[in-house]
Amino acid sequence: MTRFDFHNIITDTDSYKNSHYPMYPSGTEYVSAYIEARGVEMPVSMFVGPQAFIRT
Repeated sequence: MTRFDFHNIITDTDSYKNSHYPMYPSGTEYVSAYIEARGVEMPVSMFVGPQAFIRT
């Protein structure tokens, strides 16, 4: 196994979000999320579907 074969969750997500679960109230069974572009230098942005990530 090389270092490139391994799945690194830190490079796939905003890693700080992985620490949010202790803040959920006891008994939480469902959490919803959404994707939003962060500020950029360009006046417009193009949303290119996340299907590659959703389907895996």
